[in-house]
Amino acid sequence: MRFVQDGQTALPPGEITSRMNELEKKRQRLISLGLLDSETGLRNLSEDDVRRAPEALTIYLGDVQEKLKVFDDIADRIGRLMDIVNGRFKYKRLRIDREQGFRVLSDLDQAIRLEDLSSGEQQELVVLYELLFRAPKNCLLLIDEPEISLHVAWQSRFLADLIGILDLTGAYAIVATHSPTIIGKRWDLTVELKGPEVVDESAR
Repeated sequence: MRFVQDGQTALPPGEITSRMNELEKKRQRLISLGLLDSETGLRNLSEDDVRRAPEALTIYLGDVQEKLKVFDDIADRIGRLMDIVNGRFKYKRLRIDREQGFRVLSDLDQAIRLEDLSSGEQQELVVLYELLFRAPKNCLLLIDEPEISLHVAWQSRFLADLIGILDLTGAYAIVATHSPTIIGKRWDLTVELKGPEVVDESAR
């Protein structure tokens, strides 16, 4: 009734189909992140289905999109964590369980205790968690020698991942490092730290 009273119009069939597909992708992403229970939703709608009920489907789309919007921020953070970790860890992957929290599984689906991860893997999880979930918005982060316990391949991706996280969280960071691999090609972001100037007393 509100739809009619407010003078709203149904979306075109093609746009309904497109938005339904995007909605299903979002739903599947939220399920994979452990934020949503597996559910069927409206799938495999034919063109005739869409043409028969465009008003109802327009209302459905708006309602579901509004409900799923509450997950946007936490899904972006969890998704970034899982994408980074699963892109780095070899022969294992990180999963999020609503009841058990972080779970690391081997390629054979065997559970791996967090304390059994290597020191580099443990450090990566802790640092990423702190950056994504503990750092206040618009704060300044001081990161000292992130290269410790990170092998070269991870060092080379650290800065790009950090910039992506800062864009997501709205924070800022100063990184102190001895590793040119951490810097990579972004020497434009660097400031060299020098010792105090030595004053030549004989010149006075």
